[in-house]
Amino acid sequence: MSRPTYAHVEGTGPAGEYCQSCAHWTRSAKNPAPFRRAAMVCAVVARQTGLPLDRLGTVYSHRPACRHWQRKGTGS
Repeated sequence: MSRPTYAHVEGTGPAGEYCQSCAHWTRSAKNPAPFRRAAMVCAVVARQTGLPLDRLGTVYSHRPACRHWQRKGTGS
């Protein structure tokens, strides 16, 4: 079974914005294994599916923003 990754179709958000600049772009694990980086995932997908962050697919930083994009620091 594939892991859910994106909350909506890429490119439907603000022009020139990317997943990495979104408030919902977050680490999948608080304490990754030694010498491993935690994957970055979308918190909106976690809310939509009810899955924990560590069960989601990786969201890559260079992906164009979706319609759920929100500026960092503006809350949820």
